[in-house]
Amino acid sequence: MVIGEGNALRFTKMHGLGNDYVYIDAYNNPALEHLDWPSLAPALSDRHTGVGGDGVILIARPRDNANHARMRTYNADGSESGACGNGTRCVARYLRERLDIKDRMLNIESGQRILRCEALPNGAVRVDMGAPGLTPADCHIDVKALASVSPPTIEVDGHPLRFWHVSMGNPHAVCFVHENPWLGQDLASQARRLGPTIEHHRAFSQRTNVHFVRIDSREHATVHTWERGAGPTRACGTGACATLVAGVRVGVLAGHATLALPGGPLSVEWSPVDQGGDGIVYQTGSAEFVFEGTWTR
Repeated sequence: MVIGEGNALRFTKMHGLGNDYVYIDAYNNPALEHLDWPSLAPALSDRHTGVGGDGVILIARPRDNANHARMRTYNADGSESGACGNGTRCVARYLRERLDIKDRMLNIESGQRILRCEALPNGAVRVDMGAPGLTPADCHIDVKALASVSPPTIEVDGHPLRFWHVSMGNPHAVCFVHENPWLGQDLASQARRLGPTIEHHRAFSQRTNVHFVRIDSREHATVHTWERGAGPTRACGTGACATLVAGVRVGVLAGHATLALPGGPLSVEWSPVDQGGDGIVYQTGSAEFVFEGTWTR
């Protein structure tokens, strides 16, 4: 399969809090966007025989010239995701440092959303993630497959699992330990053990990202994630955003909190419209270059 000039593909490896992707510059080489990414993404993402990562992100030219770039996110299994919070921060840094786009605010097209990114003096990136989707339809949930609609509940491992559905351009199921005490405190193990079952549960017609959350205080929570199409991940930016939204709705998190992810802390803010806010979710965190290389196949 010809994958680029000379049968070689240039890439950049980046990560946000350990959520690592292989980044492809389709901005300067638009033909790369039309390769068979559902097949190439799993090969590139393989941590034993490929570059290794949670997936592949293409950086392409925007559809609307009012924006700076467009990103397309492919999970490690080859499926395409509508959003990636950690990836968005990395794309913003890539635009500034590799493509020399120096505007203070960068507009990045991601799925159906325009994400506004601001580079901060400390090297972090603050992203306007848009308003969350809060209905079952936003998360492609078949309510007929739920054990209970209010509160939303499915049967998992012989237990009722209560969750909160939030869309950040991709679907999320947020599961609080205090609402599901049978989960215990080893959230990392539960994410690995129960994540695949929940992701593919018939209630989620397009599968879902799953987050197991322990509330530590109103300004702090610990999150472990099973990412749709990727598995356990060290960080999920859209998942952290969904967790804060769910926590505010339940009344256990303040509108500005730190989410402790295995890869590090992520600051998230949300002020609902019905509380006088703008209804937009903001996330702030790091974006790091790892290495660059050439992949051949």
